[in-house]
Parts: sequence; structure tokens; C-alpha cells
Amino acid sequence: MTDLAFISAVDLLEGYKKGKISPVEATRAALDQIEKYDHILNAFVFTDPDAALASARQSEDRWRRGEPLGLLDGVPTTVKDIMLMKGYPTLKGSRLVDPAGQWESDSPAVARLREHGCVFIGKTTTPEFGWKGVTDSPLSGITRNPWDSDKTPGGSSGGASAACAAGMGVLHTGSDGGGSIRIPAALTGIFGYKASFGRVPVWPASAFGTVSHVGPMTRTVSDACLMMDVMKGYDSRDWYALPNTDDKYREITPADLKGRKIAYSATLGYAKVDSEVLKLVEQAVDVFRGWVQWSKKWIPVLKVRYRPLQLSGIVVPGLRLKMRQMKRCPYWIRGFAKSWSVDQGFLWLIILTPQLPAQNLGGL
Repeated sequence: MTDLAFISAVDLLEGYKKGKISPVEATRAALDQIEKYDHILNAFVFTDPDAALASARQSEDRWRRGEPLGLLDGVPTTVKDIMLMKGYPTLKGSRLVDPAGQWESDSPAVARLREHGCVFIGKTTTPEFGWKGVTDSPLSGITRNPWDSDKTPGGSSGGASAACAAGMGVLHTGSDGGGSIRIPAALTGIFGYKASFGRVPVWPASAFGTVSHVGPMTRTVSDACLMMDVMKGYDSRDWYALPNTDDKYREITPADLKGRKIAYSATLGYAKVDSEVLKLVEQAVDVFRGWVQWSKKWIPVLKVRYRPLQLSGIVVPGLRLKMRQMKRCPYWIRGFAKSWSVDQGFLWLIILTPQLPAQNLGGL
């Protein structure tokens, strides 16, 4: 059952079609992983095994009749607890939200996953109101990384990334304003995609406004494409939702990389990189060497001074640039300064450091 917990949605659906695998077996495999490991990882706000198995049995019957409900019928799925899910409270990692509500609506992405037959197994953790790049909250405590439980899985979709990496479900929803899909995907070795603005409708609107987008978190790119084909499209509740298109993510063919150029810098001219991290990144870079035009050229990098910035118990490096230096900054830094934050003559750029110790990430 452990291998079944890590199978892709594409292979799972093919197994359903051929009668080699059942949705009930796949759901039990995910629930078994949760029972074994979630007391360590704390990836879920809550699960509902009985409802999940009941939904899986209904899916099993549809597959036996040759009448699957949609593209994802019977695939075990989790929902980040920042998104509405009918019948269950959406607490957003906070004690300020009253769970005794009516909770009668799905967010657009959840509604579409439900329409296509997904088996919902639970809601995954988030920091309070999804505001930071690690996942701990006053409501649910600390969520930990499956690869090393002393480390964080990132955030704010850290519950989804931990669940995905640990085989606690196949498909997982995330949301991303400043890296909340991309950071946890990177820290747990899964695939995460921040969809383009308006491509996946959002309702209710995020507290972070237009910078927060909904997207898939999966173990394979193909599974993310399937999720995107289901979740994308117009919804009148989202004023910024893009119109429906006939484009299908799952039909996108791999790009031809011949003749393409890739820029790579290990240190950006100043950073100290952990030797183990550097070794792994270099291995990834080597994959591209035979595919693209490759040259080593020194690109001058702006020298900056560091000053530690205390942020909710986490010390992260900040880059401080005096305003008189702005004329010498690259155009993208100048644009960042104009559009975001210049305070008392300084520009602050916050960089989250990977592999932060989970035990030091207490909630406010």
C-alpha cells in the first residue's frame, strides 16, 4: 500500500480504467500514510476518513460502470485550509475564526475538483492567514518536513507540501502570494505551480489581494497539468477571473531546448552557499549542459551590506541600500523600490533562508 500512496494521478487513473486499482485502495493508502506519519509531520488541520472512503466507494462504482465523473474521479486530494470547502470550517490557521459556521460553499477551485470526482481526505495546515514562508500557527502548531522533521516544509502551503511528499494524498491545492507554493515545493522536493493571475478563479478574495494566486502541488508535472485543466476558467465570483479557453495543460509538449541559453550563478558574487546545497544544485545544472548553449561568463553583481532583521522569531538577512546608491542599482531593483517599500531612506529586500529549524518556528 505504501507504493500505491506515491503513485501519480495519471497512473492511478489508468489503473482505475483498466480495473487494476480501485479508488478505495488508493484512498486507504493515503489514509494509512496519514495515520503513520501525521503525528510527526502535523500536515493536517483535520481529516475525515469515513467521508473519504464513502466518496471513494462511489467513485469505484462509477468506474465499474465505465462512467467516471470527470478527469480526476477517485483521486485522493487535499485542500489548503485557506480555501473554502463545503461542510467543513475554514479556519486559516487562526483561533480568531469561529468553526461553528454554516460552511455551505466551496471555493471555485475546490468546487471544480469536486465536480470532477476528487476524493477529499482533509484540509492541510497553513500559518495564520497564510502570511509567511514557514508553516506554524497558534491553531495547529508546527508542521514539519518529511525529509527531516527538524526542518520546516516551507510555507504558507507547508501542510500541502508535507502531505504531498509523504504520500498523504495525490493532489493538493496551494495558494501563493510571495512564494507560498514555490517555497514549500522547493523545500520538500515536489512540483508546485503558481498559476498566472486570474487563470484559477479565487473566492473569497485573498487578504493579499491580487498577488495571491491558487495553484496545484503534486509529485509530477503531469499531475499538476491535470489539476490546472480542472481548476482553470471563468467564475463570476472572481472579478479578475480570465475567460475560459480551449487550451489544455495536459496536452502541452516538452519544449525543445536546443539553442536556448541559461544564466546560472552559484553565489551571485557574494553569497556563502552550503557545500551540500551547492553540490546538489550543480548536479541539476549538469542536466542542462547537453541540451543548451553553455558558456561561463562573469556577470558583475551589485555589492550590498547585510543587516539582520528580526521577523517573528526568525532571523533572516536583509539587504540595505542607501537611496544615493539607487542610481547604480539594476533597473529591476529600482522598480521594486518604487512599487513596494522605501522606508527612511532604505530599501529592504527580505530573503527567506532554506532549511530553517522547525523547532525554532513557534507561532506568535
